[in-house]
Amino acid sequence: MELELEQDDSFSTLLITLMRHGEASGSPDIERQLTQTGQQQCRTIGQELRSRDLLPDFILCSGVDRTRQSHAALGLNEVPVVFCGEDLYRASSAREVLGIIADHVPATARHPLVIGHNPTIHETVCVLARESDNDELLLQLGRGYPPATASVFEFHSDTWDLLHPSTMNLLDILSAEE
Repeated sequence: MELELEQDDSFSTLLITLMRHGEASGSPDIERQLTQTGQQQCRTIGQELRSRDLLPDFILCSGVDRTRQSHAALGLNEVPVVFCGEDLYRASSAREVLGIIADHVPATARHPLVIGHNPTIHETVCVLARESDNDELLLQLGRGYPPATASVFEFHSDTWDLLHPSTMNLLDILSAEE
């Protein structure tokens, strides 16, 4: 006998997108700038978000130049943005990234976009996706997380501090790579 789980209607269905900044170069690392390729990659992701009706209603962005430049190239200037200094740049684990999201994303957000850095953005995506049921997307994540890659999750909760694999489902991965 199969048990059917009832959908808990007390939680809203939300979306969250986690994105790595576009291709960057330069030295030292914290001062790297977006390349022309990186700018084009981010424009492509911005166009994909629009064409798939996945526009965010809030953006949380690292304050480091290359992420600010990625944000600008997305062309989502109408969306409110908060720059969180070097928090996402300095985050060394998925747990830290999730804490930053919980601290900065307002409860009213229905679909935030988080723009950060590798390796922690990729690690965070992999952690959140581990209970997702789309094998093709999980295999794609296993091959890496190139610049300007964005992962879209469906999230069932009423608060941003409950991001956990059991509450998440990976819906799509957008990549500017050919």
